[in-house]
Amino acid sequence: MGQYTVTESLDIGAPAGTVYKIFADYLDTENGHPAILPPEFTALEVKEGGIGAGTKLWVSMETMGAKTEFNLDVSELEPGRVLFEEDVTAGVATTFTVDPQGGDASTATISITGQTPAGFVGWLQALITPPVTRRILKQELKNLDQLACRL
Repeated sequence: MGQYTVTESLDIGAPAGTVYKIFADYLDTENGHPAILPPEFTALEVKEGGIGAGTKLWVSMETMGAKTEFNLDVSELEPGRVLFEEDVTAGVATTFTVDPQGGDASTATISITGQTPAGFVGWLQALITPPVTRRILKQELKNLDQLACRL
């Protein structure tokens, strides 16, 4: 079994508190996390909670014709700064970090770590998944910047 990590960051023209609030709010489809998801995310359903730690989600994605579903548990590693989603069964974890840059600016970072199976399929996934994931993360950060600057 192999592992990959993809990390992308973007300077956001909004305060860290505004950016973190967007990441942590899974209920608000217009001004929360669902509003920044790229089109590869085909569904997001809150199973429990909905804001920050203790939230449980079901998420569906479609990339390159393959549909993938995740059951995510959300925790706050550093409340107000680091949000963490994990699907232990799928071996996927996403960390959302917001760092203030002074004034009305911050830096948002999204990092995804995932597992790949052994053998040829795992080798192929390790080759293809990082560039596809990087493109998705860049779009999510761009969407975040556009939304945060409006709020």
